[in-house]
Amino acid sequence: MATAADLAVMFQKQGPRLFEGGEDALTELELGASRLDFRGLVTVAPQQARSDVSRTVPVIVLSQQTSLRAWEVPAQYNLVLAVAQINSGTVRLIRPLLDPKDEEPVNATRASRPPMPQGVAAQAVATKANRFGIAIDGMPSGKLAISAIAFDVASNTATVELTGGPGGPGSRSAATWTTPNPDPGLPTFAAPVAAVPDAGLNFEVVLSTADRKSLGFRGGFSKLAGPHECLPSLAAARDNGIDRRVTAVVALTILVLGLDGSARLQPLGVPVYGTEPTSPGRSIAGQFAVTLPVTAPLAPGHYAAYVFMDGMAYGPQKFQMP
Repeated sequence: MATAADLAVMFQKQGPRLFEGGEDALTELELGASRLDFRGLVTVAPQQARSDVSRTVPVIVLSQQTSLRAWEVPAQYNLVLAVAQINSGTVRLIRPLLDPKDEEPVNATRASRPPMPQGVAAQAVATKANRFGIAIDGMPSGKLAISAIAFDVASNTATVELTGGPGGPGSRSAATWTTPNPDPGLPTFAAPVAAVPDAGLNFEVVLSTADRKSLGFRGGFSKLAGPHECLPSLAAARDNGIDRRVTAVVALTILVLGLDGSARLQPLGVPVYGTEPTSPGRSIAGQFAVTLPVTAPLAPGHYAAYVFMDGMAYGPQKFQMP
């Protein structure tokens, strides 16, 4: 079976016509993909863009799914684009198929859906390609990472080198971290809160048994340090009763999606502890255990959680609120 990464490479070779052409280019893309053994989402975008020339960058999202999946996870409410700025670690969400004027008021009841497809009809496969414009006007230079997510399915990550913006290619935000609890408790970023993978990121969701007003997350990661993550000198932090030295800061973003179309984003600056300053390209590892308070209890239902690091979505971890 073809993967999203395989299809992204294949689509990228079509060049400017795919991003600048009319509907014919999207139709050809759909026909070609419909012949492949694939289920999921694919995201492609130009490899470079100038924010001082263009107001938007085109992004192609192709989906291939059964009629039953389309009924279970309606794209209008559940398809989101996650746009991450690598240097700052910020992530923003865009709902490309939902017109703001069509959003229902809080607690409003949505229009009833058509009957759930059954039998052979439920397994019928549909392929759809959409072209969206992501606003880049005035954005600083640097690398963007763009991915599509439909509840518990995430696409590959498309990267765009953004030039022509303020600050120049080396611009970055000052590294800041989430303050650890000086006494026993959360948050903490010290061992042994979670297993650290050889590369990438692992995490799990820890649900509160008392109420639905908080969510717990714990995980670990290892990666090569980026220039924007290394501190010029060691900084001090007290984590759960122990004085530590911070050598780097890794920006993560936690995303919680509800099957009802709700979304919650939470940035998290994870301090990496060490005894000497680190430099770009060196291997670093960190851990985190945090409880994220929410302004209102999570409604009963199904949820999928992701954690973004370097613009890539790790997950999902699915859970249910009773």
